[in-house]
Amino acid sequence: MNSDTPSVYLPYYRVKNEKIEINSRPHIVIIKHTCIIMALEPVQIPSIFLPRVSYHHDENFVGNKFWEFLNSTNCPIHHIDMVEKTDNKTGKPFLIAFVFFNPLERHEIPDWVCNFAADIEAGKKLKLIHSHPWYWNMSKNTGTRRSPVIDRPRVLSEADEADIKAAQKAILAKRAELRTVEMTNSGGAPTERWWESKGDGGLTIKVNENGGGFVVSES
Repeated sequence: MNSDTPSVYLPYYRVKNEKIEINSRPHIVIIKHTCIIMALEPVQIPSIFLPRVSYHHDENFVGNKFWEFLNSTNCPIHHIDMVEKTDNKTGKPFLIAFVFFNPLERHEIPDWVCNFAADIEAGKKLKLIHSHPWYWNMSKNTGTRRSPVIDRPRVLSEADEADIKAAQKAILAKRAELRTVEMTNSGGAPTERWWESKGDGGLTIKVNENGGGFVVSES
């Protein structure tokens, strides 16, 4: 367009065969289109807690049921932790499960999966029918992973020893009625302070301030 072409302001216009009419005067305008592609972030379903799973159902069964439910292209399950429990009323074993998910590509899943993830994140309690009429109760896993306990033989560190002594002292304080016993030897040595504790098996245990101890009597 040459310099005589008036400036074009387009608050009101209509398109006609690549020409735009402005105030009834035709002008040819070059319109450039910019295509912006926005990548959608993956959807992360929070870890789900199942408070009761049949003892006959393993990780594969639970994982496949969630895959069928979410109907994703790739397996949505990252891993599943299962812990054995015992019913206090019947004495029969059952399992609790913690289901962890892989991120799901947003373009591969329907909107309801996003809503499901949001409901779990919000703390809603839901039910999943896995084998009609049987279902699982579901809720967000709010537990924290504990550090594994090392139970193999090992050299006791100073920190471990301090923890053990503190634990032993706490156990004695909880299990027994503590009373102070004043003990003086025949030579008139300074009095030592002792704590007397009724231990397991009916044993009376005395522990002094220095950590020494001995069994006094057996009931």
